[in-house]
Amino acid sequence: MNIVLHVGHHGRGTGASFSGRDEVDIATIQAETVCAALHSAGHTVLFIPSKKERYIDIQKVINASVFPVWSLYIQFHINSSKVINLDNDHGLIFYDRRSSVGPIIAQAIATSLRVNLKYNCKAISDDSKGYERVHPCIQSVRPVAILLEPHFIQVQRDEIEVGKAIAGGILKWLNS
Repeated sequence: MNIVLHVGHHGRGTGASFSGRDEVDIATIQAETVCAALHSAGHTVLFIPSKKERYIDIQKVINASVFPVWSLYIQFHINSSKVINLDNDHGLIFYDRRSSVGPIIAQAIATSLRVNLKYNCKAISDDSKGYERVHPCIQSVRPVAILLEPHFIQVQRDEIEVGKAIAGGILKWLNS
């Protein structure tokens, strides 16, 4: 399987910040962990760190790439709110509403986070009410597209373990 892992925020700073922790740094740890696990399992992975290019420009390069056809695109983010604590922390795994496979992959990732880390996490369509900002992040890419917000930045997590759980969900789907 050919997989693109992309850390979001395309050069717009660090994303959300809380207590000296920056979204881009946290998402990078998760993405690097997923990348290592997928490589170890024999998959081809293109890792794209946060860059200054707009999402649509990066996605055009992926779509026109001389690389083999990319089958899965995952964009990494961390959610943020002023009123989150450990009791109401939750994760959302978004899938492109145009995809028939996206909901299955998103559910596999959400289930892995719930089972392995006891997260309150669910798969949700990118056109769900209140989440209209998600679709523009993944709308222009040809492969099946997933956008991750596995938890809130205000709740400190072991990001390597989060990455392992995300990879576990992807690998479970790939092996099903």
